[in-house]
Amino acid sequence: MSESEGHTYAREHQISGEELALDLKQEGESLLAEARGAAAGRAGRTLVKDGTIRLVLLALKENATIDEHQAPGAVSIQVLRGQVSIGVGSREQVYGEMQTLVLAPNVRHSLAAQQESLVLLTIAVPN
Repeated sequence: MSESEGHTYAREHQISGEELALDLKQEGESLLAEARGAAAGRAGRTLVKDGTIRLVLLALKENATIDEHQAPGAVSIQVLRGQVSIGVGSREQVYGEMQTLVLAPNVRHSLAAQQESLVLLTIAVPN
């Protein structure tokens, strides 16, 4: 997703507030369409950015990868659709639909889609 698309989404959709209702199915279908056309085979969208919490929806084509990285806060990685392999240190584990991995802050990890996948990230950003 280009930076301008991200800003457009934020201008057209509320991403913070007292109450937010999200349609993950609709958002997921839209993101999968983007991922299928993207050179890297992936697309992402921040759905919530409020205080110390971030909700990010990722769509990945089969074999798309996200290189090793870390987040400054705790992260949950929930597979909504498909199957992904998540590497943490020297271990790699496959997660399927409705499975979740929770990582402490600053844990380095990578991700590879074994199938076309939708992944919901919840990130607790430190103050």
